[in-house]
Amino acid sequence: MWLLDSYITVLVIAYVIGALPAIRLPAFLRPLRIRAPWLSPALRGMGAVGLARILVGTPIAMTAAGLAVVVGGTWSFMAPGRRGLTVPIVIGVGLAISPAAAALSGVLGWLAGRPRSERHAASPLTSTTIGGILYPPLVWLFERFDLHLMLAAVLSLVCIYEALPGFPEAEDGRDCSSPDSRDPQVKLAVLRAIMSRVSAAALVVGIVAVILLNRYVYRGYGMNVGIFRRGSAEFRLIALTFDDGPNPEYTPLILDTLCAEGIHATFFLVGREVEQYPEIARRIAEEGHEIGSHTYSHKNMMGLATHSMQQEIARAEDAIARVCGEAPRLFRPPRGLYDERLLEALRVRGYAMALWSISSMDWTEASQSSMVHRLTRVVRNGDVILFHDNGGIVANRGGSRTNTVHALPKVIHSLRNRGFGFATVSQLMFMSGLAGEAP
Repeated sequence: MWLLDSYITVLVIAYVIGALPAIRLPAFLRPLRIRAPWLSPALRGMGAVGLARILVGTPIAMTAAGLAVVVGGTWSFMAPGRRGLTVPIVIGVGLAISPAAAALSGVLGWLAGRPRSERHAASPLTSTTIGGILYPPLVWLFERFDLHLMLAAVLSLVCIYEALPGFPEAEDGRDCSSPDSRDPQVKLAVLRAIMSRVSAAALVVGIVAVILLNRYVYRGYGMNVGIFRRGSAEFRLIALTFDDGPNPEYTPLILDTLCAEGIHATFFLVGREVEQYPEIARRIAEEGHEIGSHTYSHKNMMGLATHSMQQEIARAEDAIARVCGEAPRLFRPPRGLYDERLLEALRVRGYAMALWSISSMDWTEASQSSMVHRLTRVVRNGDVILFHDNGGIVANRGGSRTNTVHALPKVIHSLRNRGFGFATVSQLMFMSGLAGEAP
């Protein structure tokens, strides 16, 4: 079951949906003379995103499916060289992601193209371009999620990229095959080529950056003195940790599960969220869970001015101490990013930096069965497992942690069946000291 609702399966199915050859109307519908060449590809876009919603059920899965179906519509191994499906598929994806934003941008784009109605060839291009420009701000207005905004920006660029080359021919019908550099068609072709190369370069840089960042977060560089990532391999113990909370929707459900299973975990709390939801933070402390600091406002510590960095630590400590009754002594920087200045600031204030050795990858909003399958295979003695009870793809708010809530009891039961016990991060550090290892 985990393979069916994994991201790989969703991406493959979405790409195939977009890559399918053109679908002709059934014979019994042809007498109706329905002429809507954009309808089939738009339904493809909506179908791919809807399937991701059914299989995985998270915004990230829907975003990934939307991108995959657009790629399938743009480049298909089944029908190489075809054109005309990309923009309708983008419209379908946009409708599935944010119906209100897509509908409003479409209407406004159509109205903008109406003054050019006497030039039928240019009018759709104008509508597509205007609609593409308006879609991202409207998504931000209606959705307010950073992930949706990023997808909207990509869809907008695709629409503009597809519409640009058609304008010169639509305007005056000239033969634009001449290599004259002053020809608008030539300029647009150059612009399109530049956009393609910039996009390819950005993709390569992004992949390299992700690889290096992953290596940095999990292994670090240099000596890593004063950083705790995992406990001793001598004891069959692991620690469950939760970042970015408290959250009024997900944290209580996670606490209910931990209470039912008799497990104490470690919560790295954001000071601003503690001030907003003090009763939940207080419950975490009252139920015996360990509390660490995750900064005051979830700012990246690396690159932050030293004064601002120190302020983030101090304000979070003050907020947690006032609500929970005790100042935290563990610190985890957002996204695991740190530098020597942060290590020194934590040393001065008496903190220990605690990162993790295994991520549940719940920040990707993976399906619950995918998380269970992965964690039960890779966990080893002493691992510190990273979960989130709050947070989006970029910000520390706005994401869905429903799958985390559903996967947690299954992960606990599976790991217990393998003989693992559960401890807090401080307990793992203490046990590592007993084993003669640097905690």
